[in-house]
Amino acid sequence: MNNKISVLGEGYAREWESSGWEASSSVTLIQTTKFNIICDPGPNTNFLDAKLQEFDLRCGDINWVFLTHMHFDHCNQMARCCRRRVLVGRG
Repeated sequence: MNNKISVLGEGYAREWESSGWEASSSVTLIQTTKFNIICDPGPNTNFLDAKLQEFDLRCGDINWVFLTHMHFDHCNQMARCCRRRVLVGRG
């Protein structure tokens, strides 16, 4: 297999009419000949599981988690991959 980058979902931020915000990060899968890397796994368990299944993967198949920063919409699913190596960007 060649190295492959797949955007599993595009991020968004929406302001609610009443008050507050809803947001989700872009979720990216990076596959190399040795590793499966997820970048910003996002806040939604069902979404992540379904998208990984499309690549015949589960969370347990992820070797590395890369977080661009520690906002909830980027890192909530990190706990599911807590036995993996985690890289966190500054800021």
